[in-house]
Amino acid sequence: MAEKEYLNYLGIIGYEIEFLIENNDVCYYTCEINRQTDYVEIFAETADKKHTLAGDIGVLPVHKGANTFTIKLMDHDVLLKTYDISVVVRKWKRKRQKKTAEKPVKPIVQEKPETEITQEEITEGEVEETMWKESEQQPLAAPEPETTAGSGHMPPPRLLRLHVLNGSLEPDFQGDIFEYRIKRTQNKDRIVIEAEGETAEYIVSGDVGEQKLTEDEQTFSITCSLKDGSAEMAYHLHVEGVAKKTKRKEGPRQEKTAEKSRKTTG
Repeated sequence: MAEKEYLNYLGIIGYEIEFLIENNDVCYYTCEINRQTDYVEIFAETADKKHTLAGDIGVLPVHKGANTFTIKLMDHDVLLKTYDISVVVRKWKRKRQKKTAEKPVKPIVQEKPETEITQEEITEGEVEETMWKESEQQPLAAPEPETTAGSGHMPPPRLLRLHVLNGSLEPDFQGDIFEYRIKRTQNKDRIVIEAEGETAEYIVSGDVGEQKLTEDEQTFSITCSLKDGSAEMAYHLHVEGVAKKTKRKEGPRQEKTAEKSRKTTG
């Protein structure tokens, strides 16, 4: 039986998106947020326990306007499918009440209804409190499922730190970037590669430590894997070769100048 290359669940904690488990061909979703917030928490679960998730998973910062997050479904280091979620944070606008026209004074003074509040009587703190009460009435999504050891949505093993002595990485290191170039330092024929996994459960192996450089192009590989060997991710560091310098031959003018200087000296 073929493996199921899709998700059982995809959502944002506290909000709703139209994710349908029976229609995994839909790989783009949107979510609008009409409250003041600085972050969202994205949660997903794989259908097959052998698959893992990478990309934008967990608590992530957001800003006003459109925020795009990408979730990757992986089979070891093979990308099976990507899901994109666009989170749009709307600007929070303060509601203002219109001033009512002044009514002529009547002999009998009527008491003002308790529900009628003019703009002058509303303080800034009361307006913000009212806004937050309205936002709390919005429906919430289903609670986050409990995470158990060995479940399908465990993140793939990644490095927490990757550093090169006597050289520099391009681009700057990020745990979800797996290809880099090493810029050589002049007059250095050796580099030292330092790597550290995100947790103590990850084993780092490969070309770690002091490495000798040659004039040819080289590639160093660092592997981050689970202790039981069930999942691993490989990082590749490429070093460009050194262009060999050639000696320039002296031209006729340089030979004549050298001969003239010898005659003058004699």
